[in-house]
Amino acid sequence: MEVNKSPVYSSQEIWSMMVFDEEFIVKAEEEASKYYAKKKGHQNFFISRSEIRFLKPKGWIDDKIINWRCKEYNNSSLPRFLEEFYCVEARIMNMAITDKNLDTYQKDGTYIGMHPKLGEDGRYFDRKKAANRKWWLLPLCNKSHWFVYAFNLEKTELLVLDSMYDHSFDDLRKSLDIYVGKLIEDMLKIVFPTFDRKGLGFPSRYANVPKQLNTNDCGIYVIKFLEEWTEASELHACNNEELLKIRRRLVLDIALSNYNTKRDELLLKASTLTQRRNNPNRGKK
Repeated sequence: MEVNKSPVYSSQEIWSMMVFDEEFIVKAEEEASKYYAKKKGHQNFFISRSEIRFLKPKGWIDDKIINWRCKEYNNSSLPRFLEEFYCVEARIMNMAITDKNLDTYQKDGTYIGMHPKLGEDGRYFDRKKAANRKWWLLPLCNKSHWFVYAFNLEKTELLVLDSMYDHSFDDLRKSLDIYVGKLIEDMLKIVFPTFDRKGLGFPSRYANVPKQLNTNDCGIYVIKFLEEWTEASELHACNNEELLKIRRRLVLDIALSNYNTKRDELLLKASTLTQRRNNPNRGKK
């Protein structure tokens, strides 16, 4: 009887495949092979092979990777995410806070709020989970810079976790902070129908968080904040080696996720790369 053996692979093969294998990344011709990750049960939730490459050193990561991690955290069995924190997918805030909406608000005070049906089907926003956590973590990308808003439901306090904050932000950032507070009021009204929404938002303050040393690691710091930040914590700044470790871990976590329908395909490819490197003369005459 033939025994099915699991593919032989290593973390280095998956990492190398993502970063260096041009055929794997950009020359895939079949539509089905263009994906690095597809979320089980979410037909339109995927990360392409070219998008996962943003996790290479000094790459600027996009919202698909942030959204994937948020969904993973919210489905995690870790006490942090079961009891304390709910991660609001970045797509929700980024769709609500467009440049046009923010510009209009700053000019004449016109506010375009959160859609009242947010989370009605539970795919992108789980009202029940959100209602039973102490904190909401809301990653947001503004002007190509990622940072996180942290909202305390018990104290109704809004903190900003920004790895590039230097006390010199302009009026547009102040307007953004107010706008986010108003959107959170909308979300509270959706999650708790009896909530008395006053339309004033919440005063914000900037938390003491480590600062990035370049312009491309903001998304990695957002991941660090989502995973480790607490109001009482003192996070340290990451050196290049630590940042690289986070990037590698994300590549592997997404590849090996039980929610990734492309998982077996990736492992088979990594196993092939391993065998090719271990037997460089195989197949040659």
